[in-house]
Amino acid sequence: TSPANYVYTFLQPIITELFALATDGMEVTTIEGESINAKVHLLLFTGDTLAVADLINHRGHSHKYGCRICPIAGVYNGGTYFHGKASSHTPRSVDSYRTLNETLGITRSPIAFHPDFRGPAFFGLDEMHLFGQNLARRLREYFRPYPDRNILPDVETRNYPFLLTDNRTMKHVGQDMVKSRPLLPGHFDGNWTDISSGSSRAVDWIDFMLYALPTLVIPYLTNKKSKEILNNLVIACHLSLRWEVRPEDMNFVRNAMSRYQVFLDTNAQGGHISRKSQPVQIHYLGHVSYIMQCLGPMPAYSCRSLERTIGQYKQMSISKNKKGPSLQIKLEDRLIKNIADAHSAAQENVNEDGELCVLKGKRYKIDGDAFAKLRRALKRYLARMGLGGGNDGVEGWSFYGQMERDGKVYRSVCSVGGDI
Repeated sequence: TSPANYVYTFLQPIITELFALATDGMEVTTIEGESINAKVHLLLFTGDTLAVADLINHRGHSHKYGCRICPIAGVYNGGTYFHGKASSHTPRSVDSYRTLNETLGITRSPIAFHPDFRGPAFFGLDEMHLFGQNLARRLREYFRPYPDRNILPDVETRNYPFLLTDNRTMKHVGQDMVKSRPLLPGHFDGNWTDISSGSSRAVDWIDFMLYALPTLVIPYLTNKKSKEILNNLVIACHLSLRWEVRPEDMNFVRNAMSRYQVFLDTNAQGGHISRKSQPVQIHYLGHVSYIMQCLGPMPAYSCRSLERTIGQYKQMSISKNKKGPSLQIKLEDRLIKNIADAHSAAQENVNEDGELCVLKGKRYKIDGDAFAKLRRALKRYLARMGLGGGNDGVEGWSFYGQMERDGKVYRSVCSVGGDI
């Protein structure tokens, strides 16, 4: 039996409770004895494309109507592909998710009858899978050495839109990424290394798309139109991943995504690139601005925390015969441990030896104006902390460009342009 057939067997108790909380609510009694009726509303039910397809009884991305957001009809060519602008299609109606008979690839599901259900935006659109596992990987496939020559029929001619100059290949890009690694600040989410190594995660692919593509790849494109299209696409992804998005940002995202889709379609019609370059994941890009308009910035409903939780569960040793009870025991043990750790942390004193981090790399000495500014800043900090603000102690300090704490390396932002 496939997961799609029993997903609601697993979710039904949760869904029943969510229905009750949204309609009847729950009675809360305060310390003063006041009774309050509180209702709990469900904002969205999200996951990756395959998980949401199971949740809403969608036939999936390989179906003719493979988009869960709009009723566009795909074209079959060894797979189902979707051409043109997604933003030109009207989103599916609420009723289309509730009909008994299959309507454009979707059969009704219990979640579609939730009081808070409001249509396709109810299922979100996950940036980690959309940008990392799909878009960034496909952008890499445009360039030498080509992983899939089947989608690139015109690679050795001037008509190919993603041809690079000076025999530039992704091997050179990977080498440049590795060389630049010591100069990067430590707040990157991904592991900055050769993206073709085979061990890259979604966050690594997103970093490649946002930072390596516009600096190490796009400048080498021979086609000026391709440069413009891909640069705007990267900017649109940057805007989509911000926590604050303005109306003009959403307009830019919609236009940039649409122009990218039209660009692929035009080159496919001209025979310069295969129609296989337009799967449903590329089609979903055209719906990003619509989802943001309905739900806000994409990080707010990202699956990153969900994926980290799944990763934790995968590491647990669970009985193969009694998975349910075994997992329940593991979760209870984890809950008890978390409570104990929180209580212990609250009682802990700061390590008086000061060995909270390990300074790494070569010792760095600065003087002149830079040191004067740093000395003034340190004096103010020490004064605020009640540790004294005299100059004598500051002159004897050493400075490093990196430190390690709890197994993670942090790099000074100031070291990017200097010798730290």
